[in-house]
Amino acid sequence: MIAFVRGQLYSTLNDSLVIDVNGIGYQVFVSNRDINRIPAVGQQLFLHTFLQLSESEWKLYGFFVKEELELFMRLQAISGMGARTALNILSNMTPEEFYRAVASQDERSLVRIPGIGKKSAQRLLFEMKDKV
Repeated sequence: MIAFVRGQLYSTLNDSLVIDVNGIGYQVFVSNRDINRIPAVGQQLFLHTFLQLSESEWKLYGFFVKEELELFMRLQAISGMGARTALNILSNMTPEEFYRAVASQDERSLVRIPGIGKKSAQRLLFEMKDKV
């Protein structure tokens, strides 16, 4: 497991960053919120990471805030909830906003997130209610 990446920002792509760590460029997928928080190219940065392994590829996901990584991992544990959907949630809500929505069973807040329909919102509320 790669727990974190610390290095120099080499470039940005639509949904990911390339970070130079001692001459090796790591592509790290991040939320839209984190894309808006990145430093200038050439600056140092630190990301908490999650390495997702599948039969066809390895993907590294990064988060400036550890609580976002923890929520990302909890969302991944829900059946039918993939990394792209989890990143989409984190692009639109902070962990605090998400947990508040779950605690108050606020389905409307979740449905406002692009790609989250009524059934997905209900499943999220049901699966997460005991974990909040």
